Amino acid sequence: MNVENLYNDIIIELKQGKRGLRKLSPSEVEGLINNWNRDQLKLILCILDHSIEDLVCFDEPIIKSIHEETDPELLIFLLGAAQKHSIAARAKDGFPPSSDFLNALKFILASPHIKNPEVLEWTLRTIEQLGMKSILFKKQILSLRPGLGSLFNQHKKSSRQLIEHLEKRWAPLKGGPLG
Repeated sequence: MNVENLYNDIIIELKQGKRGLRKLSPSEVEGLINNWNRDQLKLILCILDHSIEDLVCFDEPIIKSIHEETDPELLIFLLGAAQKHSIAARAKDGFPPSSDFLNALKFILASPHIKNPEVLEWTLRTIEQLGMKSILFKKQILSLRPGLGSLFNQHKKSSRQLIEHLEKRWAPLKGGPLG
């Protein structure tokens, strides 16, 4: 399977004003997994972003790449793919995200990459997709809250809003068993 041809087909459709969505065949899925390497990672993540299906088989290579990636842009693309193929794919089958995936998120939160405002925003967006499991990251997230200067940077502003949203989710409901 040629990753570049598949990628180019999607780009052509996008340039024609189409959505570029694609149902990956079993051989294409296998080809993407077999060709998973840093040189083709951007192309593969674009293909995964335009996949109609959420495919849990990409969970493991995504997690491995999160631990290895040094480029903030690729890390953001990995987080986007993770939302679809590590969180949504498992949720669709009735399962929570894997502990390996949760550990990969902890790795990002503890890494120097988290100082990049866009990486922080996308990490928070991914954690927000975990629902109540997001509370596992409460301590790390609260320590990363952008200051008042965040009003002048769109990514920091979004991160601040996401943290406020998560705090509301974590707060016990008034009148409920915890409130």
